[in-house]
Amino acid sequence: MRPLIAKIKPASGFSHLAHVGLNILLALLVFALVRIDFIQLALALILLSKWRMFAVRARFWPANIRANSVDIIVSVSLLLFMVHGGSQWLQLAWMAAYVVWLVGIKPASSGLMVSLQALISLLFGLTALFVGWGDGALYWLVLISALICYLSARHFFDSFDEPYAKLLSYLWAYFGAGLVCRAFERDDQRPRYLMYRE
Repeated sequence: MRPLIAKIKPASGFSHLAHVGLNILLALLVFALVRIDFIQLALALILLSKWRMFAVRARFWPANIRANSVDIIVSVSLLLFMVHGGSQWLQLAWMAAYVVWLVGIKPASSGLMVSLQALISLLFGLTALFVGWGDGALYWLVLISALICYLSARHFFDSFDEPYAKLLSYLWAYFGAGLVCRAFERDDQRPRYLMYRE
């Protein structure tokens, strides 16, 4: 498994500064909307920022959605962390983390940075899932956990010359779903690890 090497010229000039400025503005707007309790509008803003996925023919939409899924997972997770932040300072810290993601981590394309993107997506996505909907129905938790694991693994393996990327991603999704299913095996609607052993 060899990393795919792409020589990309570093971005510079006015367009790059405008792109960075708009990303910072997005994080500031999300923070402001969370502070005034317009969570749905903040989520809509994050999703609207991905409009370029659909600026091509419809047959390319699935590939574009998969390619942008890691960014969507991290963005929605950071929004949820801001909502559950409690204090303004913690919400500001999550907003700063969002700026670092948008400006520093997400645009990088080296093998190390793509691996970091996949890891952040996996950790943030699963954490946000259980913070926001940990008491939800088990089948939804298993399904969404499998999806997060699959998309994160696919993002990782697609950056390498790996012929079995799809198979390995499915295996990782199955493994993640199995762990969630085992940890949250329900009896009387409570996780087993919270019950007394008899």
